[in-house]
Amino acid sequence: MRNKWERAADLFETADRQAQSTKSPRLTYVVCAGMARFLSGDETVAKKHLTSAQTLVGDDIVKAGQELFLLGKTMLAMDEAGLAIEVLDEAMECAIDAQDANLTEKLAEYLVLANNALTESDSQQYHGLRKYLDDINTIEQTSSDEFEKKISEIEKQAEVMAKPLETSENWIDASEVFPSSATFNVLRQVTTENAETLIVGQHSELGVVAFWLPDGDYQVSSGQNIAIAQTKVKIAEAPKELRNEHNISALVAVKDCDKITFSAEIKL
Repeated sequence: MRNKWERAADLFETADRQAQSTKSPRLTYVVCAGMARFLSGDETVAKKHLTSAQTLVGDDIVKAGQELFLLGKTMLAMDEAGLAIEVLDEAMECAIDAQDANLTEKLAEYLVLANNALTESDSQQYHGLRKYLDDINTIEQTSSDEFEKKISEIEKQAEVMAKPLETSENWIDASEVFPSSATFNVLRQVTTENAETLIVGQHSELGVVAFWLPDGDYQVSSGQNIAIAQTKVKIAEAPKELRNEHNISALVAVKDCDKITFSAEIKL
């Protein structure tokens, strides 16, 4: 694990040097390099990156909020909810500090998605990272109070999304469960012990569900979209083990798997 983060840090540090030479935006690379060094255990170098990030945020807090928002969205699309939450939290602080209401609302939506996609292992994997990232931006007490209020609202919304879907013993039209325009962002693909495929996807209103596809060789990547139409589905309560591991609210069996469509456009 340590080697993985060291290699990542090297790559981001190289990208940062290139960005400096071309006078391109650097904050994303600096933050990623700092996180990678922190996760590899090199806190001395991580602190140097943190100092650079603080300077960049102080130079243009609006731009910083936008760059961190894009970074957080990308991490969520890559099934890194734990990292995404930490980065989006910092983007939210910047947006509130800059009084950017539009960005604040967008961040709130994505933070709900990230919190709902967070698994227990995600929470444990990045223990301590929040404290490190918290120092990227220091906000005034008034902004801090608003931030805490917003985070509380987000956590409540995530709880609502985590409620299980109504189960069905018989096959029902997919349109009765999912709006025709509904698309799920793929978080991950899982192969069970019985060689069955589960595709874990997230919807902004329906939460996180697992589509059970017993037949077919599916090669799906995090960040793709999945849509289901003109077929029937069954909704079952997810087994406890799957709920705990993937934070899913329901297990969805699809009668005609050829009615599933995938697209590569990232749209959360």
